[in-house]
Amino acid sequence: MQFFDLETFPSGDAETWYKNESDYQQGEAERCPVCGAFVSMLSWLAPCRVYLRLPGMNFADFVFGESGGDVLVSQKFRDIYHQRGLTGITAFDPVTVLGVESRRRNLSLPPQYYRILVTRGRPKLDVVASGFEWDARPTCSHCHSGNIKRWKRLVLEPSSWTGEDIFNPVGLCGTIMVSERFKQACDENGITNAIFTPAEEAAHDSYPWETQKPC
Repeated sequence: MQFFDLETFPSGDAETWYKNESDYQQGEAERCPVCGAFVSMLSWLAPCRVYLRLPGMNFADFVFGESGGDVLVSQKFRDIYHQRGLTGITAFDPVTVLGVESRRRNLSLPPQYYRILVTRGRPKLDVVASGFEWDARPTCSHCHSGNIKRWKRLVLEPSSWTGEDIFNPVGLCGTIMVSERFKQACDENGITNAIFTPAEEAAHDSYPWETQKPC
């Protein structure tokens, strides 16, 4: 099975972003069941109300927060998800759009959006095979919580994947991975703003100056 990293800051003609209303409610973040460290951002409590920013002409099927956070998906994607029998999303919470920021006139109405909650706590990253580097080696062998400096790829531990088509892997807060089946469903149905990087190419470096060769 091939896996992919879902890009949460993509660009393109169909890009759409959201911003939470100013007084939205937050709940507790999730914790590692072994060491108790936080392994997610604070939860976004319903009701979900947002403002959209639309640089282009079309509302996207996947919408990401301007400062990170949960993912919004359109009714079109929700229908395809259920039609294809995909798994890994634990809730589709309806979203109310309070307004749209755009330089365009005569925009169509935005589609019905949903905030998705993605399963967490089962597929686990193999931090050695993935090439993880930290400021200081983490002490918890389960969540590997710590200041991660970089990684070379995303590799799951053998047998940790239990069939989910979309999931937050243990070991990397904020990352969403999907199965080949999930990507194929999006590609075949023209789902916009869903950009995927093969897991073996999904490298990241938060301190690139440390590895740059001198001129």
